Amino acid sequence: MDHVVISYPPSLSQEDITEVEAGFVELGVPVRREPHPPLEFVAGVEWLLMTAAVLYFGKPYFESFLSAAGKHHYDVLRRATRKCWDLFFGKEPKYKYVLRDLKGNERPSQYSRTFSVVSEASDGSKVKLLIEESVTQAAMEDIVAVFLKELGQHHAGVLGPIDAMIQEGPPLGGSYYLVRVDLQKRMLVPVDAVPEHVRDSLRNRA
Repeated sequence: MDHVVISYPPSLSQEDITEVEAGFVELGVPVRREPHPPLEFVAGVEWLLMTAAVLYFGKPYFESFLSAAGKHHYDVLRRATRKCWDLFFGKEPKYKYVLRDLKGNERPSQYSRTFSVVSEASDGSKVKLLIEESVTQAAMEDIVAVFLKELGQHHAGVLGPIDAMIQEGPPLGGSYYLVRVDLQKRMLVPVDAVPEHVRDSLRNRA
């Protein structure tokens, strides 16, 4: 099973990806690289909030995080997050994905279509952290740290927002539980990205 996976568009250099994974390698955490073709627009998938690049944390990662090796976790995490911000959110990002409709018009989004963080929950389901397009480097470091801290507690058996979402059942029409981080409260907040007309259609099919 994967510990950490870096899924990225092939236009990024291997040197950039090496910088993202360096800290995890120092901790002895296995990292897998997964290049994939650029995203293309597909009608009706906007509400799934696909992103072009993903930093993925599997269940085995949290077993390492909860052990003695996890004491350097946050330093490594911040370094990796800082590099991801430079690549996808900085003043001159090396890669930026813009969602366009079938007519070629840009479709603005509150959350980044370029980058997200995904983690595996204890039951094997996936939790996706959505990051706002306007995020600063410092805020993104805190956001990712809070997200993985919550997932770490979840894997340690401490009940929290992840467990509450899982108990409500699978996300309607999607493969991921979607969350954002409220930095003032330093907690996860569920995000409902399904438009009401899509939600009604899915309910009618059930």
